[in-house]
Amino acid sequence: MAHLGDASMWYDESFSYLLTQKLSWGEMFHALRNDVHAPLYFVLLRLWGNLFGESIVTLRTFSVVSGVMTVGGVYLLTRDLFRTPADDPRKREFYALGSGGFSALLLALASSHVRWSQDAKMYSLGTAFVVWGVWCLVRALQAEDHRAKHWLAAWALFRTASLYTHNYAIFTFAAECVVLAVLLLFQSGFRPAELLANRRSRWVGFAVLSIIVAYSLWVPTLLNQVRRVKADYWISKVDGWSIPYCLDELMFPSVNSSLQRGRSLIVVAVICLLCVWLIRQRKWTEWLLMSLILMPIFLATTFSVAFASIATPRYFLFATVFLPVAASLFLWRSFPFDICLGASVLLIANVGYLHWKFVESHQYASSQGTRGAAEFAIEKLKEGETLLVTNTGIYSSVQYYTQGKTVPVLLRSEEDLPHYLGGPVIGTMKEVRTWELDGTPLNELWVISSTAFAIVPEAHARLSNEWSQDPDSSRVFKEIYDWQGFVTVERYTRSVPTDADDQHLGHLSRLEAR
Repeated sequence: MAHLGDASMWYDESFSYLLTQKLSWGEMFHALRNDVHAPLYFVLLRLWGNLFGESIVTLRTFSVVSGVMTVGGVYLLTRDLFRTPADDPRKREFYALGSGGFSALLLALASSHVRWSQDAKMYSLGTAFVVWGVWCLVRALQAEDHRAKHWLAAWALFRTASLYTHNYAIFTFAAECVVLAVLLLFQSGFRPAELLANRRSRWVGFAVLSIIVAYSLWVPTLLNQVRRVKADYWISKVDGWSIPYCLDELMFPSVNSSLQRGRSLIVVAVICLLCVWLIRQRKWTEWLLMSLILMPIFLATTFSVAFASIATPRYFLFATVFLPVAASLFLWRSFPFDICLGASVLLIANVGYLHWKFVESHQYASSQGTRGAAEFAIEKLKEGETLLVTNTGIYSSVQYYTQGKTVPVLLRSEEDLPHYLGGPVIGTMKEVRTWELDGTPLNELWVISSTAFAIVPEAHARLSNEWSQDPDSSRVFKEIYDWQGFVTVERYTRSVPTDADDQHLGHLSRLEAR
């Protein structure tokens, strides 16, 4: 929370801000249908902003609250999954509470969880719904028959909410359904008649069916989104290192996202060994946990190979959020109390140290990015001068940081914008094309540009040769993460002033009216 407002609003956050705070309800849903996101996060963030304000700190606080909810859910899940052969109920409860506290603290100090719980995006809300849903499912399967239906109803609500929050929750739901099918078939002796006669089995079936029916309303839009992603998306094609890189980046996040292959292989090996241990426990609870970790990764990889790549580190949060639970169960079940306690303290201290180093690497004071560029431009901008933004990815962020002072103009390239870089909301932006700008009587401009989204040519626009840069005016602002690039503020003047005819003046009037 100490640096919640220090990092510049980046593109994904500006999309959340624009959709929830600047567009009408109808415009918001129209944009979502033409993008790749599920709607629930944006609905809740809009309501949150209406209650507490639209500042970036306020919007990020919603994710912080969701992240705290996730930590609480991990504690409850670990506590109720834990079983010890100890006969003393007090000792059993002590071990259960200890393992739950350890897993919760491990997640709370994990840099990837903290980082995405301070971002105005849906990841922490999605993981919260996923974890709380799994906890309700575990309680339903552990409870007596007359209480199971209440827990199953809660599971259905949380799982439906997670599906409407992020599409990756489909993989979690698939893992749960596979484990439920195997468990119920095994308990019935693989006899269909006995399976149907069992009251708990019928309630499980009804809960699964209710989730499917509730989500079916969004399925047509989801299928359109899948086709859109298959046609064009920003994530690179998967190769042999894509998945190890994603997992390594979640375990050891950094501001430069450099791939260390040796460490990546170690991370994959540790996760696999942990899952092997879960399988060897021969309990449905451990098999459920193993499925929740491995199946989303497997299904996402399969989709990435067969259709379009959706393998990026933050998406795998929906699987790796269960790693602290698995690690806690392994540690607290496998070793005597004194060894377990010592190992827990060392592991938590190590995770805490890594997070401290991660925060220290952000260098907030010298990494002001878009925020610093916008503030500098406003300071230099004189009355009547125009502020131009040449990168679509930072336009809404500049608009946020300059609101109430000026309205920036987006210089558009001639190509249409892809859906993942503002295509669905481009009509809400004040924009101008290069040839249109050259037809205006403007002779001076302040221009904000960025090196971000270098792989997307459509995101960048350039001034014509009529404009020349003032070399003494340039100022560069570094963003925190290397992949966000640098933001530059420069003053441009028209090399050869031209007189605008009536048509050009008419166009300028239309531009100012947008």
